[in-house]
Amino acid sequence: MSAQRLYHNMPYSVVAFVALVPVAAVWVFLIGGGIWRAGGVFEYPLDDVYIHLAMAEQIARGGYGVNANEVASAASSPLYPFLWRRLPKKASGG
Repeated sequence: MSAQRLYHNMPYSVVAFVALVPVAAVWVFLIGGGIWRAGGVFEYPLDDVYIHLAMAEQIARGGYGVNANEVASAASSPLYPFLWRRLPKKASGG
């Protein structure tokens, strides 16, 4: 029996629910497993936060890197600092 015939008489909301339940179950399992493995403690990786915000500040000033006048691709995700490039100006009132 094809999937088209199987779901033909079901409302769309039921089909969507049946499709999303396994996805939600996997998500809950992965998140729960991560919380369990970390002992319930959430630690934010401060070094990555500093690197991304320092690069965002340099991008806002016209450079690219952590230090002024030094071009270096230090971020683990190259596009993320571009999303933050306006934050240092607004946060410092500049």
